[in-house]
Amino acid sequence: MCSGQGLSGRRCDSWGHRGLDPIDEVYTWTAGLASVGYVVLLFVTCLSVIVFFRRHGLPTDSLTRTVLAPALSLAGLLGIHVLMLTNLNLLVGADRAVPVVIVVALAATYAAGPVVGRLRPGAGREE
Repeated sequence: MCSGQGLSGRRCDSWGHRGLDPIDEVYTWTAGLASVGYVVLLFVTCLSVIVFFRRHGLPTDSLTRTVLAPALSLAGLLGIHVLMLTNLNLLVGADRAVPVVIVVALAATYAAGPVVGRLRPGAGREE
């Protein structure tokens, strides 16, 4: 059912004691969390491409490449994200509590990023 060593083994064991199946429940929850988070990152990436080319674009850059394609991707990802959030309980295979925890965890993680950046200015930079 659940294989691994050390911390992974302990986590799987603790899930088993709580009556949670590591594959049917815990894996689907984390896969749902990762899927929603990934779509948010893609959305922000499309937005940053548009902003970058608006600020630093060359006159030879085509409008299709610098604005239109990222904007269409942005619209598509927004639609996908709305569908994911609307059907998150189906995506993670759980009732109301788990999707709410996933959305709150993602929002808290994204909100903590700037806070960590201010508290640790060198965090995430190669030295």
